[in-house]
Amino acid sequence: MISINAVQDIISQNNPNGYYSVCRNYEESYWKHIPDWILDFSSKIKINNILDIGLAYGTLALFSKLNTEANLYAVDHIKYISHDLLDKYAINYRTKNIETDDIIFDNGTVNSFSQI
Repeated sequence: MISINAVQDIISQNNPNGYYSVCRNYEESYWKHIPDWILDFSSKIKINNILDIGLAYGTLALFSKLNTEANLYAVDHIKYISHDLLDKYAINYRTKNIETDDIIFDNGTVNSFSQI
């Protein structure tokens, strides 16, 4: 298992923006129980694909990918995650507004959340 702190260290080393050093200290309080849910769920069911909407710096997404080896798809309306992390961990990322834009990933999948 790769810990949240280890993932935060990876992101800090590839941080595109100095704000992450501040955000890192608080982000876990926003989603304290989610990493445990991910680990519990993935211990019971093989996860093949993950979609992270609102990726931000990518902490939960990268944690999920590293602990499940699933394909990771991510969308955010502003790009905070570093290009190096996207490349190194093969994250399928799009800067889009999920309420108004169609989202096409490299595998040709089109997700039109505006139609929901």
